[in-house]
Amino acid sequence: MSRILQTVAEIRSNRNTNIEILNSKIPVLEQQLFALENFQDIIESTRSDLDRYDREKENEKYISETKDQLKKKREKQWDVIKLVLAAIIGGLISFIFSIYN
Repeated sequence: MSRILQTVAEIRSNRNTNIEILNSKIPVLEQQLFALENFQDIIESTRSDLDRYDREKENEKYISETKDQLKKKREKQWDVIKLVLAAIIGGLISFIFSIYN
């Protein structure tokens, strides 16, 4: 019986010691949790910044492509204008020669 009481006393002593150890670790765990929450906020903020950067890059790419398309369209329009002017000048020259001949 004495041995059983001694074992029970050791278990209670160990339990109290374990509780004290756990209680001493709670502030450290709370600090680590706070640090993790801050880190998570930083990660979310960084992710948001990266998403915004990606959108800006996509917009820049779209603007660049649109500028290139407009430039090509303008070049084609100038080519057509040159052909029309050449045809008009050619017609005027042939008209002038037909008048003098």
